[in-house]
Amino acid sequence: MIHINGLTFSIGRFRLRAINLDVASGEYYVLMGPTGSGKSMLLECLCGLKQIEEGCVVIDGQDVTHVEPRRRAVGYVPQDYALFPHQTVYENIAFGLRRRRLDRGVIQHKVLATADLLGIGNLVTRRIAGLSGGEQQRVAIARAIVTEPKVLVLDEPVSALDESMRREICGELRRLHRQLGIATLHVCHNREEAFSVADRGAVLCDGGIQQLGTIPELLRQPRNEFVARFMCCENLYEANADTNTGDAHGSTLQVGPVVLTGPSVPPGKVKFIVRPEKVHLERPETRPRQQNQFHGTIIQIRDCGAYMRVELNGPLRLVGYLSHAAFAELGADIGHQVAATIRSDAIHVLGS
Repeated sequence: MIHINGLTFSIGRFRLRAINLDVASGEYYVLMGPTGSGKSMLLECLCGLKQIEEGCVVIDGQDVTHVEPRRRAVGYVPQDYALFPHQTVYENIAFGLRRRRLDRGVIQHKVLATADLLGIGNLVTRRIAGLSGGEQQRVAIARAIVTEPKVLVLDEPVSALDESMRREICGELRRLHRQLGIATLHVCHNREEAFSVADRGAVLCDGGIQQLGTIPELLRQPRNEFVARFMCCENLYEANADTNTGDAHGSTLQVGPVVLTGPSVPPGKVKFIVRPEKVHLERPETRPRQQNQFHGTIIQIRDCGAYMRVELNGPLRLVGYLSHAAFAELGADIGHQVAATIRSDAIHVLGS
C-alpha cells in the first residue's frame, strides 16, 4: 500500500538518507525514534508537504512523488491537530469534503456517521476551543478519515495527552484500524504506545532507518546498540567471545569475571543483550550452581505495576523483571543475595 524507495530530503544540515519503507495494505505500522530523528519530516514527505530530492513515494500502486497533497489519498493528523479553533466540530470534520464540492446532504451524512464512529456525535455543534485534548484528538482523526483515504498518517497522535487518555486513544485507534482496515503509519517515541497499536515498525535515528521488523523482533533482537538502548534493554554488555571448548555448543562470552555460554559468534569483542524478563532469580540455597549462573546482591526493587524490577550488584550489574507471583516466591529484599541465571538462548549478540 505504501512503498517508499530511496527517499532523500535535506533541510539545513539535517538529511533523510535513502529511506526505504513498505507498509502493507491493512497494516498498522509504527515509526519510532528519538526527538529530532526525522520521523515527522518523513511523514511530511509522504503526504507531499515537502518535496523530496531523490527517490519515490508510491501509494496503492500509484507513484505520487510529484502529486499535490490533496490528491494523494492520505488522511493526515499532525501533532498539533491543526484544527480550526473557532469553528464547530461539524465544520472541522466537513472541511475536506467541502473542498471536494460534494452535495450538502452527502457531507452531512458522512460527517455525522464519522462523528458517531469516533464517539463524538454529541459534540458536533460545539466549538473546538471548548473541547478537551482527547475530544480534539478524536475530531482530528474524524477529519482525516471522513474522506475515506487509502492511508492514515498519525504524527505523535497522543503525545499531548495524559497517560490514561493516551491508553484510551490508542485503544480507539486500534479499534478503528480493525474496523476500517486503513493502512496506518503512526509516529511515536514511546515504546509502550508502539506495542499497544502496531503490527510492525521501524526505528529511525539521525535521518536513517536503523532497523525494520515486527515489534517483538525490535524488542528482543535489536540489530545494534542504538536500537537496543532505544528499546530500553537495561542489560547490555561488552564481552570477549571465544569458541566453547566444553560440551555445550556455541561460544563463551567473558564479561569481567563472569563467563557465559551463548550463541556461536566469531572470536573477538562483541556486545550482547539480555532482556530483563529473561533473567531468572532464585535464592542461592535453592539448588547447586547452574551453568550461566552467578550470585549478586539486590540493590533496588521497584514496583512497575505489571512487573517488579529487581536490580542486582555483583560480578555483573543486572536487572530482572519478575511477575508479582515470581517475586513473592523469591522472598527476597534489598540487601539479600540471590542467584541469577541467564539461559544461553536468552543472550542476543548485537550485529549477529
